[in-house]
Amino acid sequence: MRLVILLLSMGSVVAYGHALAGWGVKFLGGEINYTYVIGGLVGGTISGALALWLWKRWLDKEAKMMESVSIEEKSD
Repeated sequence: MRLVILLLSMGSVVAYGHALAGWGVKFLGGEINYTYVIGGLVGGTISGALALWLWKRWLDKEAKMMESVSIEEKSD
């Protein structure tokens, strides 16, 4: 699951980069590409939110596992 979280986090950075690229074309004398901007913002936000949600689930799972290990050690 950690690999999926990493890939989603990196994907959000790439998607926000697409949004900046769509907006940055204006500074080079071109037209703003709204498809890139909107797609990048939406994709980056969804990817980042999903990565944070999965990370929270993973942390909760690890905490429960560490708690059960400490309980087993105390019972020995």
